[in-house]
Amino acid sequence: MLTNDVDLLVYEPGLFKAWWIAHQQRCRGGNGTLGGTTFTASGMDFVAAGVQAGDVLYLTSIDGVIDGCYEIIERLSATQLTISMVRGDVSEPPIAVGSGTDLAWRISTFLPQRAQGERLLSERLHLTPAAIETLSAESRRQFRTALITASLVLIFEALIQQDDDDLFERKKNVYRQLLESAICRLRLELDTTGDGRPDATFAGDNQPLKRR
Repeated sequence: MLTNDVDLLVYEPGLFKAWWIAHQQRCRGGNGTLGGTTFTASGMDFVAAGVQAGDVLYLTSIDGVIDGCYEIIERLSATQLTISMVRGDVSEPPIAVGSGTDLAWRISTFLPQRAQGERLLSERLHLTPAAIETLSAESRRQFRTALITASLVLIFEALIQQDDDDLFERKKNVYRQLLESAICRLRLELDTTGDGRPDATFAGDNQPLKRR
């Protein structure tokens, strides 16, 4: 997949902390230990829970000093993760969160919505998995932005089903409008021959694929 959960957090800080889908919770506990960028939960099995880089960890302490969502950089073992404050770029080193013990924590995911968003948008744009693999770097960036927006539409639709809140309806409608705008602005270049030069282009405003 071209997106992960932490991409969503950049757009919507309320996700994973205030808003999550109950049956999409990977794991949780109240025994978290944090030291800088290392998070440990004794007795947990992050491997079995499917926790991976790009997931989001919600942490909170009794005194409220720690209370936020953090990027999972690496799964070190079944009980230990490397985490970071959300970074501006994946090439940056992990940013220390703080320290604490007996932290309440939760790892939930919006993977089903991201997967569905990627399928629906690819089908709408008539982009096959093979074509997506040939997108140029700038085209992948544009496509990822549209994918994130599509995911957010589906996420707030799912949250409405869980809790009929007017806020979720408004957010869904906003992201739907942003998605249509993002699609219209898409100008994708594909290198189908692998020679490093684009040989096909695609415009998101329903223009057909054009060979160069």
